[in-house]
Formats: sequence, structure tokens, C-alpha cells
Amino acid sequence: ALEAEARWCQATLPSEHPALVVGLLRRLFAEVGPLFTRRMGDVVAQAGEGDARKPLGLLVQVRQALSQFLEQAELVLGVGAWGQELEMQQALYQPLLPQLHSYGELEQSHLAAELGALKLPDSTGAGSRSMDAKDRAVRAMAASVNSVAGSMEEAISRCQAFTLGIEFPTLLAVLNSSLDQYISMLGASLDVLYVQFDCRPPADAGAPPQPGGAAEAAEEVPSPGGLAQMAVGEDIGVALGLVAVAKDVLQQVDLVDAQCRTALRSVQGKLASQQGDAPVLRRLLETRVAGLEQSIPQLTASHASLLPRATSGALAFISAVETFVLDVILSPVRQALLGYGRLPLWGRVAQEADADLPTFSALPNQQVTDIGEYLLMLPEQLDVLAPASPAAGAGEGGGGLDAQDEAGAWVVKIAQAIAADYGRCLLQVQRLSAPGANQLVADLDYFCNILQAILGDDIPAVLKTFQEGAAMAPEQLAATAE
Repeated sequence: ALEAEARWCQATLPSEHPALVVGLLRRLFAEVGPLFTRRMGDVVAQAGEGDARKPLGLLVQVRQALSQFLEQAELVLGVGAWGQELEMQQALYQPLLPQLHSYGELEQSHLAAELGALKLPDSTGAGSRSMDAKDRAVRAMAASVNSVAGSMEEAISRCQAFTLGIEFPTLLAVLNSSLDQYISMLGASLDVLYVQFDCRPPADAGAPPQPGGAAEAAEEVPSPGGLAQMAVGEDIGVALGLVAVAKDVLQQVDLVDAQCRTALRSVQGKLASQQGDAPVLRRLLETRVAGLEQSIPQLTASHASLLPRATSGALAFISAVETFVLDVILSPVRQALLGYGRLPLWGRVAQEADADLPTFSALPNQQVTDIGEYLLMLPEQLDVLAPASPAAGAGEGGGGLDAQDEAGAWVVKIAQAIAADYGRCLLQVQRLSAPGANQLVADLDYFCNILQAILGDDIPAVLKTFQEGAAMAPEQLAATAE
């Protein structure tokens, strides 16, 4: 229509061209502008009621249409005539201004809708403890990472497509908040997995002794039949899959950070451009542009994260996942150790028939040998880390742990955690007779030998103290106890 009007004016009233057409446009914009502003607000609100992801898509299309109109007007009216009409160009974009000011809320709602569409484990599936259900839950968490990273990348593109990147500081706050929300959702899913894996540390762990409790009713706590034979291998494999998920979350947060820095450098160039609608948007959002131009060099050069809450949350999630994996691995050990520190045998008085028995006749308790065998078979279970480790295959000089080193580090962590749990159980022992000390020496010698193979001389002090004390002569032990 503009082109046809310009052709008519040029042919019929050449002396009035292009001033007549420009004046007509100015009058048109003055009449239509308020109506266009209200209509756009209504359309955006209606679209948001149906799907919070629609409004920004519509607004990007509106800006593209306005930009195309500017380019067409410049071709039709000439660079000189149209270039002098900055106020009119600004009037053309004025209906978009309320939506530009609402960009942060629109983007927050958009990303919240995308996060709400994720199929993460929730409380509805917590009752299913089958291996298939556990595996599906971990796979769902893994699949969500790339999905969310893609959503963040699209948000960066939308910010530039709608606001020319002028609202980038607002976008950074939205990305930071949305990623933090996503990581909180992963934390809630981890709580669901605790129920599915049934691996919460028992309340009895480290509890003070309770005289007359069930543990005092028998000489031995029933053995679970050998921890190494328990069906925990698959549980460990599935749980270890979360280690890769947690690391991937941090990597994707770092990737989004890098994408933001790249986009900011691109925005810096666009703000200086005289092409398209850049001059119009700069005038409409003059205050925002001034602040952004000052902050871009600092933001792009800084080594600090542009997404501090998300980075902190990702690191905390890695720690939470490591705790969860340890809880899964230690769950059968903790069950075996329940009541161990309150066994009646520790305070049992020697009978006359036992007086001449040599101390080397004592064998380790079944619970302790089960735990030792379980600890020895764990390296095989940790082989699952080989394909999951992001550092595996990274090449020489990569600076990170390879899969074998990572598995070794986990074995050390697990051994330290088991040793700590065992030490807490020993602190529950209230009375130690000579026969009890003899049994404790057998238990500790066996257990500490296995620990030494893994930890070297880094045996926890509490175990060394009990080992040395239990090995004392009965009269020396009694004197020390007093």
C-alpha cells in the first residue's frame, strides 16, 4: 500500500513527493497508534492465558514486521527523506514499548512453562521400587538436562530477536532464576529417588545406646546372608548414572554462561549499527542502552559467573548426588551394622571353660566379614563410571580425572564413609570384657587390614584407638577404662 501510494504521488504530484506520503504516514500513525497499543496488549494477554510460551513468539513476529516496514519505507521514500523521520519511526514502534518493558516477566513465564513440561520423577512414582522404575527416573533426569539447555539457548536468541539484546541484563536474571528453579526440581526428584531406593540412613545410626533394646536380646545381629551377594549391584549402577547427570548440569550451566558472553559481544556490535531498526530501539530504550553499553565490557571480561545462583546450585546438586550415591552404596552396610555396638557379647563375662582359650581362636563377626567382602567387590561395581565420566577419553594432559582415577576416588570415599559408620557403632559399646575385647580385636584386625589396602595408613583415629585398646591385657584394659 505504501509503495502504491508513493507511485501515485510521484506521478500525480511530483513536487509533493515524498513529503505528502510522509505526512500521510505521520497522520496514520497518530490515529492508529493508541488502538494498536491496546490491541497488542490484549492479544499478548490472551495468548499468554492459553500458553505462556506464545506471547514472545508473537512479539518477535511483530518486531520483524515493523523492521521490514522500515526497510520498505526507506526503499520507497528514499534514505534521505525517511532517515530524517526518526520521531515518526519511534511512533511506529511506540505500541511495542509496553511489551518491551514487560520482557522480563514474559520470558520468566515462558521458561517456567517449559520447565513445567519436563517429565521429571515426582511423588506420584515414589511408591514404585522396581529396578525399571528407578532406571526410568534417572534417565528422565538425564534427558531433561539437554532439554533445559536448549530452552536457555532459545531464550538468548529470543532476547536478541525481540529487544535487540538491549534487555540482556534482564535476561541474565531470568536465566539465573530459571536454571536455579530447574536445579531445585532435580533436588526434589532426588528426594523421590531416596524413597525408591529406600536408602535413607537409619535413625539408629550413631544413636546412643538403649539398654534393654532388641539388640541386647541375642548374641549376634542376624547377618543379611553376605552383603556381597545382595541384589545391590544394579542399584549401584543406576545410582552412579546420576553422577554423570550432575556433572552435565554444571557443564550446561557453564555452556549457557559462555553463550551469554558471546551474545553480549554480538549485541555490542548491533547497538552501534545504523542499520534496520537499531536506531529506533536505541531511542526507545535509551536509558537501558546506556547502562548496557557500560556493563558489556565488564560482563564479558569478568571471570566470575554471569549465572552465580545457577552455578552455586549446580555445585550443590553435585554434592547432593554424591551423598545420595554414597547412601545407596552404604545402605546394606548400615543395615548390617544396626545394633552392632550394643551386642551383649562385648560385655560378656568369660566362663571357666573359656579361660584357657588362646586369643587367636576368635574369628571376625559375620557382619564385619560381610562388610569387608562388600567393600572388596565395589571396584567392580564402579566400572559403570568408565562410560559415564566426561573426562574419559579427553586425551592426555586434559587435567581431569580419567574413569579409572574417578572410580578409585569413589572407592576411597566409600571406604572412609564405611569406616566412619563403623567407628560410630564402636562408640556405642558401653562395656568391654576380656572375651568382648578378644572378639573386637578380631573384628578390627580384619576390617583395618582391608581399609589399609585402600586408604594406606589413613585409618580413622577412632578405629586405631579401639584396636589398640582392645589388644591390651585384661588388667591393663580395666585400668585404662577406669
